[in-house]
Amino acid sequence: MKFTTSFLFCGFLTLILVPQRAKSEVILTVQNVGPDVVATANGSLNLTALTATNAQSSVYMIPDRALVRTGTTPSVQVDRYVTATGPTSLGSGGFIFADSGTGDRFGVEGQLFDVYDNYVSGTSLSSTATWNNQSLSTLGLTPGIYSWTWGSGASADSITMYVGAVPEPASFQLLLAVGLIATRFRHRRKPSLC
Repeated sequence: MKFTTSFLFCGFLTLILVPQRAKSEVILTVQNVGPDVVATANGSLNLTALTATNAQSSVYMIPDRALVRTGTTPSVQVDRYVTATGPTSLGSGGFIFADSGTGDRFGVEGQLFDVYDNYVSGTSLSSTATWNNQSLSTLGLTPGIYSWTWGSGASADSITMYVGAVPEPASFQLLLAVGLIATRFRHRRKPSLC
């Protein structure tokens, strides 16, 4: 009975203490992979509260403008959306084209983001961009967690960017739960032998 109570207690604390991801969200990671820097975008977007304008987009980054774009490398038509909040800088770096990219066009820039032309709200998207023989520091990126949010209620959504070796929320939740369970069992009294 004690194990079940402890397990439920730790699970409850984890749900309360760790913020949950939005229903639809894009996770963008930018990290060193071997000698290169790779940006990866995965997820989906709820565009209900937003209006698009059309623009052309290539795959590049400008950290001092909070700009990172992923996807196939030729310049393509995209839909551009303005968000309510978001960072205006990811570091001191300037303009640099990606050496390669794959998948759906996606990018953030200050308080706006781009997604491939005619994207349908809720559709899964996935893309990458690679900067060969670079590091986070040579690109002028500041490690950390950055987020863009918009809408409210059912139309609320977000984009979260992890620059560097930062655990994703699900990994952090798992580590917290394991830590809480271990702490709980460490303080249990040992049964008496008499």
